[in-house]
Amino acid sequence: MKKVIWGLVRASLLVGLVLIGVNAYAGNGDLYVTGNLGVGTTTPAYKVDVRNAGPAYITAENTNNAGQALYGVDSAGVGYAWSLSNSLNVGTLTAYPVLFWTDNVERMRIASGGYVGIGTASPAYLLDVNGQARINGVVYGSSRTLKDNIVDLTSSEALDALNGLNPVKFNYKTDEAEKHVGFIAEDVPDLVAKNARTGIDPMDIVAVLTKVAQEQKKTLETLEAKLAKLEAEMQHLKSMNLTARIVVQ
Repeated sequence: MKKVIWGLVRASLLVGLVLIGVNAYAGNGDLYVTGNLGVGTTTPAYKVDVRNAGPAYITAENTNNAGQALYGVDSAGVGYAWSLSNSLNVGTLTAYPVLFWTDNVERMRIASGGYVGIGTASPAYLLDVNGQARINGVVYGSSRTLKDNIVDLTSSEALDALNGLNPVKFNYKTDEAEKHVGFIAEDVPDLVAKNARTGIDPMDIVAVLTKVAQEQKKTLETLEAKLAKLEAEMQHLKSMNLTARIVVQ
C-alpha cells in the first residue's frame, strides 16, 4: 500500500478528482478510500483504523448546533462512547434488537418491541430476567389511575386459590447451590396465574393471603364475642346458683 502525503491531498482538493494512491482519491472537498484507511498506522486492518501510543479518539461535530460525539479509548485502554454536548442515542432505526456483550458473550438485549432481556434472547416482559435478580426498594405501580375493571376479591375466591397453592422447595438451573421455596408457575390456580404461565406476581399471592387473613380475623372476632357472651352467662348462672344456696340455707 502506498503512503498518502497529506500536503498533496489538500492541494488536490482544489483542482478536482485526483488519484493520490492505489485506493484513494481526492476531489470536490471529499476524500474517497476504497481500501482501508489508517490513521497512525501504515497497515490498517479495518475500513477506518485509528492507532496511537496513548489515547485514541474519533470525533464528529455539528458546528451549527454545537453537538459533538466522541468515540475511542483512553490511556488505560478503556473504551468510551460519549456525547459531549447533548443526549446520546443508541439504537436501531428498523425492527432489530440492540445487544450488549461482555467477554464475547451476549449479556443483555433490548428487543425490537422494547422488551429488555437479561440472560434471555427472547424477553416476554418489559424486563425479563433469566436467573436471580437483586432489587432494593421495589415499588409496584398500583395507582387506581393505572387500572380498569376493579372489583372486590371474594372470600371464596381467595380461599379456593389458597387451597390450590402448592409450596415447593427447589433450586434454579442456573444456580444449583442456592435453595429456594416458592411455587411452580404452571401449577398455580388460575386466579394468580399469568397468561404465559412462566412466572407469578408476588402481589397476587399477597392479595389472596390478605383476603383470607381478613376473613379469618372476622371469624376470630365473632368467636371471641360468642365466647365472651358465654362466659358472662356462666358467671351469671354461678351467681344465681350461689344466691339460691344462700336462700336455702
